[in-house]
Amino acid sequence: MAGGKDETTVLHETAPIVRMIFRMYADGVGRGKLRDYLNEKRIPTPLAVYHMRGDRHSQKMENEETHYQWSIYSITRIVKNKVYIGNAVHYRYRKANHKSKKKMQPKDKQLVIPDTHEAIIDMDTWERVQKWFRSHPKRTVTHENIFMGITRCADCGNSLAFQKKHSATSKNPTRSLICATYRTLGKVRCTAHYTNYIMLCEVVKQRLNRIIGMVKLDEDRVRSRILKEKDQNRGLAGETAAKKIARHEKRL
Repeated sequence: MAGGKDETTVLHETAPIVRMIFRMYADGVGRGKLRDYLNEKRIPTPLAVYHMRGDRHSQKMENEETHYQWSIYSITRIVKNKVYIGNAVHYRYRKANHKSKKKMQPKDKQLVIPDTHEAIIDMDTWERVQKWFRSHPKRTVTHENIFMGITRCADCGNSLAFQKKHSATSKNPTRSLICATYRTLGKVRCTAHYTNYIMLCEVVKQRLNRIIGMVKLDEDRVRSRILKEKDQNRGLAGETAAKKIARHEKRL
């Protein structure tokens, strides 16, 4: 459906799905609800379509259940893809070298050729959808999450993402940490986990103050205790790595 040199060849096959996504999004259905709807209806994802056609092999698509696991990222790529209004877009991604991953190019470095094929989305629907993005700029420019890359979901092990919600009844937004897997893929992969960000900061602050107080009383004792815990954690990490290696060797 979206992204790839052969994407125009599957437009006729996936056009009804793309039109439905644009229509629902233009009518005010959020990406989270739209993702859940597509999952419930068991509609194949863009990558699943390419995989089933044999155009692009994906190891994770060998499991049939992953064919119907949409993400907010997939929906965003579709509703911002100009190929659906009849334009061809070249040089969207670039690799620094053969070992690096592809990265999205800035818009001024992309080449857009209009009217290269028949459009499946009318300009009115397109503009209604893009207007939403223009009115909601990215909120990740200023980020106060001091736990980035540290906090993890207890169930799936993925990172906890920072989330800020504004309320009509309060001037101060609610800050929380939520499972990144759940936020991206929904309940098909994990469940909702919310941790109050302010409360977590307070707990960590109290813990640090306690350690600082202990250091003032007996610094050598605290240092030896921290080093002991560090060695124990290193041993657990090594054991976990060994189990992973054994599991992968067995799979091979």
